[in-house]
Amino acid sequence: MKKLKEQKQDTLAIAKPHPLNIHWALVLLIFMVGRAPGEAHAKYVKSVTCEGVTSSNSLIFLHGIDSPRKPDAANSSAYQVIKKISSSLKVRLALPRSNTPCKQGRKICWNVSNQVEDLKKIYTELNNKSAPCFQKQSKPMLAAFSNGGYFLNKLVHHCLLPKDTIVISIGAAGNVRSNAPLTTCGSLDLVLGKYESTYSAGVKYYLRMKSLNAKVTLTKFNGGHMVPYDPLFAIIKKNIKSVQ
Repeated sequence: MKKLKEQKQDTLAIAKPHPLNIHWALVLLIFMVGRAPGEAHAKYVKSVTCEGVTSSNSLIFLHGIDSPRKPDAANSSAYQVIKKISSSLKVRLALPRSNTPCKQGRKICWNVSNQVEDLKKIYTELNNKSAPCFQKQSKPMLAAFSNGGYFLNKLVHHCLLPKDTIVISIGAAGNVRSNAPLTTCGSLDLVLGKYESTYSAGVKYYLRMKSLNAKVTLTKFNGGHMVPYDPLFAIIKKNIKSVQ
C-alpha cells in the first residue's frame, strides 16, 4: 500500500508543470500576441505621409539613403521639389519612410537585397501602405531618388511590376545579370546629373536595358546628385498625359 502511494505521488509530480516552464510559456505567448502570420520579421515601411489634393493622378516617391529620425538635407530638398511639382500638376503623393537599416548601419535604405522574393515583399508593402493615400483603382507612378532609385530599377529589370507601371529613377543605376528580354516589363525613365558620381554607371545601365528591349528613356541634366525640378516636371507631365 505504501509502495502504491509513492508511485501515485511520482505520477502527480511528473504531470505537474514546472514553474519555470510556465514562465517561459507565458513569455512566448506575450511575444506572439498581435502578430499576424508572416509578420515575424520587421516591417519594411515605417510610415507613409500623404500629400496634395485628391486626384486621379497619383505617385509614390521613395527617398534615398537617409537618417532614421528625419530627412537629411539631400532628401529634404528632394521632398521639396516633388511636392512643388505635385502641387503644380495636381498629383496626389505618397511619401513612404523605410524601416530597414542600411548594411553600413545608422541609416535607412530601400535597396538592401538582390533576392527577388525580398524585392516582392518590399514592393507589396509599399503598395499596400500607400494605397490609403489614393482613390480606389488608382495606378500610381513610382519615382525615387538615389538609393530608392536603385531599388525601383531592380523592380523593373527583374520584371516584378505590371507592364503599364511608370517608373522614374533619379540618380541611380543597376546591374542586370539576366539576358531575358524586358519588352513586357514596366517602363523606366532614368534621370541622371552629368556631374554626379553615378553618371557613368547610369549611362551603362541605360544601354544595357536598351539592349534587352526594355521600355527605357534617359534624361540628362546639368547638375549633380539631386532631384532636378525642370526635367522631373516634364517627365511627370508627359506620363500624366499618356495615362489619361
